[in-house]
Amino acid sequence: MELAANVIAGLGLIVAALALIKSMKVAQEQSSLTLRVHEEQRSLASSIHKNEQTLSQRQLFLELWPIFSKLHDVDPQTPVETHVVDNANALELIAVCWESGTIDQAMIHRTLTDRYIELYDQIHAVGKLQTGRTGPQILQRLPAIWNCYEAMKTRKASQDKVSMLSATESNGA
Repeated sequence: MELAANVIAGLGLIVAALALIKSMKVAQEQSSLTLRVHEEQRSLASSIHKNEQTLSQRQLFLELWPIFSKLHDVDPQTPVETHVVDNANALELIAVCWESGTIDQAMIHRTLTDRYIELYDQIHAVGKLQTGRTGPQILQRLPAIWNCYEAMKTRKASQDKVSMLSATESNGA
């Protein structure tokens, strides 16, 4: 009887040891699974944040579109000073938003590059205005414009573009 009790006790120890080993293995798998789930959640949260940021940047871009689309061409030979100043301020606004990442740079580049460069070049070619300022002096006071202008010129050759229509263009008929 004592032998049977010892055998049963021994078997109980073996079963307990096996249960302990199995429990440790399950805990290890659960820990690994928890880490994987955590990493997937982090990745998903990061992706959602990036998508929300892009949406926000594009919404702001849509708010700036009317400002930029209403700018006037500047004839460097007979410039209208208010047009020069309005254009320079709009270029600066776009440039500051470009530098800060407030607006999606790809969206700015795709839609505004040609017009931005054109307006910059027009302002830069302006001689003395009624106030005595020149186009280059106005541009010099708005330093973000130059960085944006150079970045747009550099990227222009390798990107597709969408052109803005001016109010004076014919419909091609």
